[in-house]
Amino acid sequence: MPTPEHERPATLFDKLLTLLTLAFDLEIYSLGSTTFTSAWAEKGLEPDQCYYLKRIDKVMGKKRIDLGTMPPPDLAIEIDVTSSSIPRLPIYASFGVPEVWRYDGDTFTILRLGKKGYRPAKLSLHFPMLPVDEVLAWIQLGERTADGVMLKEVQRWCNKHQRKDS
Repeated sequence: MPTPEHERPATLFDKLLTLLTLAFDLEIYSLGSTTFTSAWAEKGLEPDQCYYLKRIDKVMGKKRIDLGTMPPPDLAIEIDVTSSSIPRLPIYASFGVPEVWRYDGDTFTILRLGKKGYRPAKLSLHFPMLPVDEVLAWIQLGERTADGVMLKEVQRWCNKHQRKDS
């Protein structure tokens, strides 16, 4: 049964990614906690949040997604405050999910898929401009405050970062 301890950060990550994609003119297709299966796999996946960023056209509008014939999400988010997603990482890897973000209430980790499974990374494949320590601070701020407080901080950061890139 979902609890605020779990659902609050999941919601905050969704809002964070929505704001980032708007600020940096990126496309995103959110499928929340969709269950993913494949005819060849004995197990399935149900991330806390998941997103397509590069292969949106392959899944947009589909009522069911079979990872045997369709690409996996480009990004999955796991909120590990009540249970660990570590045992599920080999399943993510078998499906070919390129990036998994983990948040356990104290740490935020970006995991990128390589030849030997997932390894921690300093940068996101999809959001290379995003500092890991800022993400942790924003999510923890959002857990203690109303949504707008966190979103205004993220917006300030986006505005500053956009000016540097312009």
